[in-house]
Amino acid sequence: MDYVAEVRNVVTGIRRNSPIILMNDAVVIFKRMYSGPIRSVSSISEVRDLVANYYEIKHLDYPLIIEDLCLLSQSASFLLLKLVEEARFPIILLSTYDKVSPILLSRCKRIVKFTMTPISCQFMPPFRGKEAMDEYLSEDSDKMDQLRWMRDNSPMLAYYRSKFGNRPNIDKYLDILM
Repeated sequence: MDYVAEVRNVVTGIRRNSPIILMNDAVVIFKRMYSGPIRSVSSISEVRDLVANYYEIKHLDYPLIIEDLCLLSQSASFLLLKLVEEARFPIILLSTYDKVSPILLSRCKRIVKFTMTPISCQFMPPFRGKEAMDEYLSEDSDKMDQLRWMRDNSPMLAYYRSKFGNRPNIDKYLDILM
């Protein structure tokens, strides 16, 4: 999939598809392509100023671009919702993370969200994780090294370790569970 083309198509169709929200890596691509002004809002006072400045405007030659939605509180999101619902000009909302008000999301006509880096869940099962950890780490390695290794390679092993502690028969428990 050509992510740059997807973002470009969204931006060129902004007049009929407003408001639009771009999330995750779509934000990064958009910021590389766009050279106009971007309004950053991270508090309710900044949202109040934004709404006061743009509420009565009927036409803009450029889209209003608002970023940092993921930092807004619920009350700030509701205040921004008023502007998004009643604006007569195109609006693009940017959020680097998924933490956006569901009500604000429901008012958007187009949501573009993707990640360019592949996500993998190729973790080892706990029993194989214990064997691999014993091979990888020396016996004198501290508990933090073990936890780091479990976090990166076998999170379920870390979970079972926290449940069973350092009992001598943890291998039997892992055998039963697997």
